[in-house]
Formats: sequence, structure tokens, C-alpha cells
Amino acid sequence: MEIFILRDGESTGPYSPGEARELIDSQQFPASTPAWYGRLTAWMPLEKVLEHIDLPFPAPEIPTLPQGSAFLVCISGPDKGKRASLKEDSPVTLGRSASCSILSDDSDALDEHIRISVAQKKVTVEPLGAATVFLDGQPFAGGSFSAKQQLRIGRSLWQVEASRDFKASAEKMLGSVASKISSAAGLEELQDFRSANLFSAVFKKRTDEEFEVHFAAGTPSNTPELAQIDTRWPQPWAFLRAFLLSIGAFIGLYYTCFHFENLKLIPGVIIVGAFAVPLSILVLFFEINVPRNISVYQVIKLVLTGGMLSLLVSMFLFQWSDSIGLSWMGASVAGIVEESGKLVALIIAARKLRFPWTLNGLVLGACVGTGFAIFETAGYAFDALITGWATHSGFQGVVMMTETLLVRAIFTPLGGHGIWTAMVGAALWRVKRDNPFKFEMLKDPKFLRVFIVAVLLHTIWNSPLDLPFMTKYMAVGFIAWVVVLSLVQMGLREVREAQAITTPSNEASTLPDSSLLQPDQS
Repeated sequence: MEIFILRDGESTGPYSPGEARELIDSQQFPASTPAWYGRLTAWMPLEKVLEHIDLPFPAPEIPTLPQGSAFLVCISGPDKGKRASLKEDSPVTLGRSASCSILSDDSDALDEHIRISVAQKKVTVEPLGAATVFLDGQPFAGGSFSAKQQLRIGRSLWQVEASRDFKASAEKMLGSVASKISSAAGLEELQDFRSANLFSAVFKKRTDEEFEVHFAAGTPSNTPELAQIDTRWPQPWAFLRAFLLSIGAFIGLYYTCFHFENLKLIPGVIIVGAFAVPLSILVLFFEINVPRNISVYQVIKLVLTGGMLSLLVSMFLFQWSDSIGLSWMGASVAGIVEESGKLVALIIAARKLRFPWTLNGLVLGACVGTGFAIFETAGYAFDALITGWATHSGFQGVVMMTETLLVRAIFTPLGGHGIWTAMVGAALWRVKRDNPFKFEMLKDPKFLRVFIVAVLLHTIWNSPLDLPFMTKYMAVGFIAWVVVLSLVQMGLREVREAQAITTPSNEASTLPDSSLLQPDQS
């Protein structure tokens, strides 16, 4: 990676990233010195360039075979039952000599018969001297030896038995399932996602000023230029603070309400309990929007207007569904009605918003879904309060209200309206981009397949299907987040491709004109 640095109006370099860092550390160049490398369309401060070219994840480690994870085992013959642990880069010898790692009782074995080596999970067999070895019944001159093959030494049969790595097996299985989910939704397979990296910044200490800067986005003065957008996997952190603050407020209101028996605090308990988790997930999607071109004002406006419109449209659609005979579906009809209602509300509420990115649609959809979820949860909590109050006692009504709030909060990260509508919004913006909405866009398979997935997930969620250990809800949540993360991956690639298009078409070493120090007004 070649970096050029602008000094006294002239470019110097190229420098490697390590050399550029040394120039800053040695104070030969200030961190704010204009610099450039091949992907940029304008000069940027040197420290920002170094951040921009850093790899999103550390280089993968070379796989190894740890001690005890595999064994050489004799399955028949004079040495039956003998076994030895195979260690990485630590050869094992087998023979009748006392100096061998595996002492053989087979009279047909030589004093030193074979040497077995392990490197990078490959087991290699080397016959020693005039030793005769057979692999799967055929003469074997040496080479790789897999766990499914049998090695005959004298009159004994040996094979490699590997201890099963349950973590690796589970990851492989989940990866395979995730690939099928992405394919069914018409999306690309998750490739470079690592949950540990996505949430690596969650527990870092932050100041109030950092919070203020973090949420100062989407206005003309703090929306980054295309070349300055960091297209690595984002590292959100504010969503956890939003959740903790909301939960703290809920606990405080709930305690005060009960301790002082003040019924005037019940609305506060309902409101905070209804928005705590949905709002936290919305903040997560806001942070994932790396173009940072949606302001907090737009988010609040769309939560209120989109949530209200989606409820209104859904009520009309519920009436219509009864009139056409869909009442047999019971609660499951909400999958069709409510997802359609939120889609209509999203189209209406965001019709004048000109945001071009798939990641923008993710946030806009999450806003509508979050508004719907907050209003719906508050309604369910109020209904539980009134029902408990009328049939039991005032205290029991408050308990039922609280249970409703807690249950819906626990399940929201798995199957929340915000997640489902975020999927739909991202899929719609993937088709729409910054063009005016047209109904033909709803027929595009790139949108339609994701929308059908959202409807099916919501329908299954509300179905009477009851599986142990919350299996149904866990499965729905897993599918939803696979789709969301696939859309995020595609959204990041979409921005990278746009950056590449605007990169000068000259050779990689061609430098941008120093006039690009001024913001591009085109």
C-alpha cells in the first residue's frame, strides 16, 4: 500500500504504512498533513489515511493441531489398544526399540519402523530403513495419512482418531445454514463478518463529548464525503449505553411506583418499558449506517410518523383481511397485515427522503418498525394493566403489566418489528436507491424475496407452533439477523464500489491534483 504525502504543495513518497507512522511518531510530519493512497479521490489527513487502510480484522492464524486433539490408535493386532497423542511439529516414532515413542509388541515390526509427523493438521507417515508399510491394503512409500485410512505395520492396524472440535463443528454448521438462508433471500453469503469484531468497542469507556459527536450526523456540516466513508465492518457501542440508560430509568420508575404506591407513575413505567429495547436496537442500526447521512431529527420524525402510519394502515388491513376470510389464520395473519402496513407507512413517510444507500434503507425501515413496536407494546401493557385491575386487584394489574413489558423486551432482539422492517427497508432501498419510488420496484426479486422472508418470520412467530426451549423464537431470530447482516455486508460493498468508481482512472501511482484539497462541490 503506497502512501503519498503533500509537503509545501508537492507530493513526496511513496511510503509504506509503517514508514508513514514512523514519520508521525518522529514528528517529521504532523498527523494532519494531507496524504493520499490509491483508493481516495481527495487528500486526507495522514492519520485518517492510516486509519482508512488498516485491515478490519487481524490476519488469520495458521491452523494447528493442538496436543490431545488427535491420537494414533491401534485397532487390531498385537498392539491393539495402544495409542499416542499427536502433537504439532513433534514427530512420533513407532517400533520395538525402547527409544521409540510408541513401543510395539508386534514381532513383525522393526526396531524403528515409522515416523509420524503433524504439521498444519496434516499427518505424514515416513517408513524408516527397510520397513514395509501398507495403507488401506496397498504398499505405502510414505506421505499423508487421513483419519479415514488404515495403516498396517507388521500384523497391526493403526488409524488416526481426532477428538471432535464441537465449537468448530457448530460454527461450520451455523455457517452452512446461514449460507442457505442468505441464498433463499437472494443475498450474498456472509464472508467477512465476525461478531467479536463487530462488538469489540462496546465496553470501551466514552465521554459525554464522544456521545455528542457520535450522534452529530446527517447534517450538511457533519456528513462525510464519499471518499472519507469507512467501509469496514462498523463497531457500534452507543446502543448498549442506550439500553442501560433505559433499563435504569425503568427500574427507577417501577421501584418508585411500588414503594410510594403512586399510580401517576404507571404511564411512565409503560412508556419507558415499551421503548427500552426497540430504541436500543434502532441505535444499533443508526451506528451501522456508515455513510452517516441520516440525522437524529430524521430518525425521531420517522419513528413517530412511521409508527403512527403503520398502525393506522394495519388496522384497515386487519378489517380487510377479515372481510376476505383470512380470520382462520388467527394471530398469524399479523405477519401479512402488519408487515404490509409497515411497508406502506415506510413508502409514505420516506417518499421525500433522498437517501441512496442500502444501509440508509436499513435505518429508515428500523425507524418505522421501532415506532410500531413501541406503540404496540404500550398498548399490550395497558391492556394487561386494565385486565388485571378488573379481574384481580390493582396490584395484580401492575404485575401483569410489568410481565408483559418484560416478556416483549426479552423477545424483541429475536423477533422485533424493528428488525423485520429494517430488512424490508434495506431491500427496498437496494432497488430504489435515490430514485423516486415506483410500484414496479415491489416486483423486483431483490426486494420481494426479502419481504417474503420477513412476512414468513412474523407469521411463524405468531403461529401456535410450540417448540421446547424457545426453539421457534431462536430460529426466527437467527434467520432474521443472518438476513440483516447479509444486507449490511452488501451495503458496505455498495459504498466501496461507489468509491472505486469515483477513484481516478489513471495508474495506481497517479496522484490527485492538489486542488482536491478543497471539498468536491460537484
